[in-house]
Amino acid sequence: MSTTTPPETFGTFAARIVAVLVGLVPLSSHGADNERDDAAREALSRQAPETIDDLLAIQAQLQKVLPHSQEATVGVLPTDGSGSGVIISEDGYVLTAGHVSGKPGTDVVIVMRDGRHLKAKSLGNIAFADAGLIQITEPGTYPYAEMGSPGETYPGDWCFALGHPGGIDEARGIVVRLGRIIRRQSETIQTDCRLVGGDSGGPLFDMEGRVIGINSRIKADIEGNYHVTIRMFKRYWEEMREGKMKTSKFTYRNPNRGFLGITTAGHARGVQITVVLKDSPARFAKLSPGDIVIAVDGQEVTTTEHFSQLVGEHGAGEVVRLTVEQLDDTREIEVTLGERPKDPNS
Repeated sequence: MSTTTPPETFGTFAARIVAVLVGLVPLSSHGADNERDDAAREALSRQAPETIDDLLAIQAQLQKVLPHSQEATVGVLPTDGSGSGVIISEDGYVLTAGHVSGKPGTDVVIVMRDGRHLKAKSLGNIAFADAGLIQITEPGTYPYAEMGSPGETYPGDWCFALGHPGGIDEARGIVVRLGRIIRRQSETIQTDCRLVGGDSGGPLFDMEGRVIGINSRIKADIEGNYHVTIRMFKRYWEEMREGKMKTSKFTYRNPNRGFLGITTAGHARGVQITVVLKDSPARFAKLSPGDIVIAVDGQEVTTTEHFSQLVGEHGAGEVVRLTVEQLDDTREIEVTLGERPKDPNS
């Protein structure tokens, strides 16, 4: 998948206009819902809004999904600070940032939109990705947001972030920030949504109201704002539910792992090769930038770190079988791994 920054000058400006308009311009009382939906789809598909009608259509779509998204967005009060989160199941599983949830087993408090304080406990923490999972421990059925599909998010897509900067404020309510996706990789999404402290752990939604990321790294400059992808939560879901702490990306069974000689980026169907090193095993096997690796030894690839782990289980001199999409063709390519350089570039 390309991570090229989309043209944003007018788009970012338009996003700010829409953010100001949200809640201030009443929706028209006439016209069928499907007509408004069609207008929103058309406006959202443009590289940048072209008319005030485009802006109003985007606003209408946001207002349509916002109430439900707000109900699922919560405050998180661990012992050493505060942050935000989002409920993604009726039995009270909450996604948040790892630095908000803390160590597995930590007692935390979830603050609902109506001000209720509920007891909860942190579960797993994927520290290298800043992904945390919490579960509300008080019995009940809770409002929740649907998680999006990892392969349906692209640079240029509209999105919106929610959070409780500085803690829940009844007078202010949940802060809404509309923006667009700048880059997406397997672990992170970069957007131009403006975030501040206290938004950490809050949800990033697509324009259908599905959670596609969790606010993670927050800087004064919007180019420093990153969100954990929903792919990372799904990838490590069982470990997180079991309360495990993971601080490293890889656990290689083979300490003398072989060398392939490529770099990759996340892709909807696996990983996409971005660089092939000169005189590497990958070059000799005729792998090229743009190729998409779907599987390793018949096992489907899910993320870049998963791909590295699958290849890294083999030593120098061993053969790995890659299922690769090249142009419009899918083929099996066998690669004999080499010795790892002392300072490899990939």
